[in-house]
Amino acid sequence: SIICAKHQSGWETLALQEIFPPPVYVAKRELFKIPFFGWGLKLVKTIGIDRSNSREASKQLMEQGMARKNEGYWITIFPEGTRLPPGEKGRYKLGGARMAKMFEMDIVPVSLNSGEFWPKNSFLKHPGTITVVIHPVIPHSSGTEVELMAECEKRIETQQPLIEGKG
Repeated sequence: SIICAKHQSGWETLALQEIFPPPVYVAKRELFKIPFFGWGLKLVKTIGIDRSNSREASKQLMEQGMARKNEGYWITIFPEGTRLPPGEKGRYKLGGARMAKMFEMDIVPVSLNSGEFWPKNSFLKHPGTITVVIHPVIPHSSGTEVELMAECEKRIETQQPLIEGKG
């Protein structure tokens, strides 16, 4: 499946690997340039995209994504494209839905509130219990790319106010 998750902190990049079958992540290619960390991303077959060139990013997503699917991986993508603080909503991009249609992989939307406990760019972590909501599968055959992503966004964003404000 294609896991489409809210992205608030670094926590979910670790935790989703434990929750779902073996996933690979979609990440900005610049991360590959960070010594040791970037090398590790390459070793675990992260799909690297050039976010400064949307046409090239889409091509990379499709080529590398199909290769990872054929290797038996689930694909995790953060449809808003970047980490956002709790309570903020970004524009949901169509990459996850595009892969779902092309690869015939269903979408699993995920809501979470990790940013309340492990804020973006913060060294400090706060005690508490992170809530993760795994929504019902959205079949890849249940609509167009736009319709699939709209449904994914609706499920994630409808749940967010119910789980935020706990940290």
